[in-house]
This record gives sequence, structure tokens and C-alpha cells, in this order.
Amino acid sequence: MRLTTLFVAVLIAVTPVVGQKKAAAKAPPTPQTGEATTTLANPQPAQNSPPAAPAKTADKDPQMDLVWSALFWGGYNFASSESFEKADPSSNLRKGGLAGGAEFLVGIPLVRGGVAVSYLPTFSVSPAGQSGSIVKAFLPIEGVLNAYLWGFFLGIRAGYLVDIGSSSISGQSYTRTPGTTFGGQVGYQYRFGTFALEVGMIYTFAHAEATGIHEDYNNVIPRIGLGLLF
Repeated sequence: MRLTTLFVAVLIAVTPVVGQKKAAAKAPPTPQTGEATTTLANPQPAQNSPPAAPAKTADKDPQMDLVWSALFWGGYNFASSESFEKADPSSNLRKGGLAGGAEFLVGIPLVRGGVAVSYLPTFSVSPAGQSGSIVKAFLPIEGVLNAYLWGFFLGIRAGYLVDIGSSSISGQSYTRTPGTTFGGQVGYQYRFGTFALEVGMIYTFAHAEATGIHEDYNNVIPRIGLGLLF
């Protein structure tokens, strides 16, 4: 009797545990986290990020473009000097003469600077009764700075004066008088493609000296030239 009673008590205790295991086996699996539940219940389509916009470059100012130019010109020098007034009338004095030169400049469209080399005859004399002549001519090597606006230009120039004159009179020596120059220029430049036609005028004050000699010349040179621009 006691054995029967103990068996029934054990059976009653074990029955609920077995039922719980069967119920757990039939139940659907429970998600582990709340994020997984949200993802499975409401799947979201993948979203592609918009392409990055290209970096915007600043617009380049054409007024800051670098310009290289070379000008070759010719003209006539109208020279004057106080020394001309002291010349002997029989010396057949001729003032000035054909001039020419070249300029090489670099800068922006509004302002360019560089170097210029010119041939500058100031006078020649052919004394009566003598064969040959004395020619006074200079080679100015100058720095140049020009400002440009609407094709017009205005500039300054200054530098060193090399005396390249000579004498072809027998027995007559020639005294060289180097010196300095300063002056300016004005004109108009018409550009077509990489070429430019320039019409203008140069003024150069030349001070030349040697031992015991001091000479000043005023030189006004109308000129026309052809240039290349890069």
C-alpha cells in the first residue's frame, strides 16, 4: 500500500515537467534581440548613398594670365642738344637719323615689364675739305615698364648708354662718351591673334660723359613695330 502511494506521488510530480518540455518544443523560436525582430518584421530596402559632387574650381581671371611679348620696331630719331648750336657751320652737321630696336616684355595683360635694346644715332658731321665723317650713335640698354588699357599703352624706360659711334676721317680719333638714359613711351597696339601692330613714340634723355666732356641729348622717336605675343 505504501509503495503504491509513493509511485502515484512521483507520477503526479513528473507529469507537469514533461508537459512543459513538449510545449516548449512546439513553440516557435523567440528572437534574441529587439533589433532582429524589427528587421524580420519590417525589412528595409538597401539605400545607395548619392555620389559626391565634384569639387568646384575657382574661375580663372583672364586679367591675370601671363603674357610674353617681343617687339621689333623702326623709326626716326629727331635729336636736339645745346652742343649742336656750337657746331661749326662748315661741319655739315646732320641731326638724328634712322633708329630701331627690340623689346622683350613679360607680365599680365594690363602691366608688362622687361628689357629693351635700341640703336640711337644722335648726329653726324662731315667737315668740309675732308673725306669721311664722324657719327655719334648710342646703344641704350634699358628696363621698360608699360601699362596697357584698351590697346593704348604708356610706359617708362631707363638704363645704360653704350657709345658705339665712330670716325672715318683720316687722322681723326673718336672719343667715346658712355652714360645713362631715362624717358618714356606712348602708343597704340592693335592685336590680331598672336601678332600685334604697334604705333607710338619714344622720348629718351641721354646723358653722356667722358673726361672733360659732358653731353646731353633729347631724342624724340616716332616708331612703328611688329610684335609677337604668347
